Amino acid sequence: MSRNDRIIAVQRLKELLIRHLRSIFRIPRVSQSDTSIRGDVGQVSREESSSKWRHELFSAFLEEDKTVSFESASESDPFPSSLIEFLHDHNLCQGYLTCNRGTLSDLRCGFFLTRHKPLPTFAEALFKEENQILNMSGFFLQVRNDVRTSRRMDIVPHLHVTFQNTKSGRRFGGHLIDCRSGNLRCDIVPLRGGTIKRVTDPHAGTMHIRVDGAKEERTSANRTLIFALPPREEFPGGLRKIMTNRGIREGEIRFALGTLESANVLGMRGIEGIRPREGLEMISAQGRLVSRDRDHLCKIDAHLVERSGACHSAKIQDGVVKDLVEGALRIGH
Repeated sequence: MSRNDRIIAVQRLKELLIRHLRSIFRIPRVSQSDTSIRGDVGQVSREESSSKWRHELFSAFLEEDKTVSFESASESDPFPSSLIEFLHDHNLCQGYLTCNRGTLSDLRCGFFLTRHKPLPTFAEALFKEENQILNMSGFFLQVRNDVRTSRRMDIVPHLHVTFQNTKSGRRFGGHLIDCRSGNLRCDIVPLRGGTIKRVTDPHAGTMHIRVDGAKEERTSANRTLIFALPPREEFPGGLRKIMTNRGIREGEIRFALGTLESANVLGMRGIEGIRPREGLEMISAQGRLVSRDRDHLCKIDAHLVERSGACHSAKIQDGVVKDLVEGALRIGH
């Protein structure tokens, strides 16, 4: 057996052991009288959600403003609260954030569930100590969580994060719920030309992104396409459909995140199918996508996490959406 084969065998054994261990992400205890769903942003009541929900492909063109840098230092407030304060202070109401460098400590992350109602939507895990940030991305937008107690719109980030423990070297990820501050630098890209909002799926508690007031102008380079793919749609196949319908020949996926039922990825052993019982968190996906009549190019690097904590870093070939995949595509030509 060659050295490379031994490395692959050891890695495979580690993955199998991880999958048979107790889940890292666990469901928090809640009051039985609580009938609300904790979704992507805030609490959602089943009764308030429309029963006329339609799963559908969604896309809208928005324009990017100048990128703004945000830096968080170890002595500052916890990262989520300091980020929200920064967004308020600089009048940054909606857009997206990317980060691939820095450290954060004691991250509380979530794994999205859909088969455990009326328990909370997220199973949670606490990752202690210092962690190196490999990727963090997602939208931020204005939300009024409680109109009775606040007149001010809250600015709510919806971020996914991939990180590596500085001691063990293991990779993890999920929805970023909370964390202590660290040292990191983020790029914030404001978006204008329409109002980003969330519309709740009453059956799953998933909050799908939508845009009000966006102009349906002819596409041009350096514009951004906001997209959302519903359950059972293919990824990136669903995004290719949108590109074809919109007349987009190629673009750069700035980020895509959400949940998948299954995925085929290109790893060290070739094409491998990943189909865990509770699905996968796609905590990051970036790359180039070309959609032409006889030319389909797909180069997307993704991080996928199972509820057990197993993290897959590979080139995704295709997958099936579990609840939602959303993101931003910067148009090339």
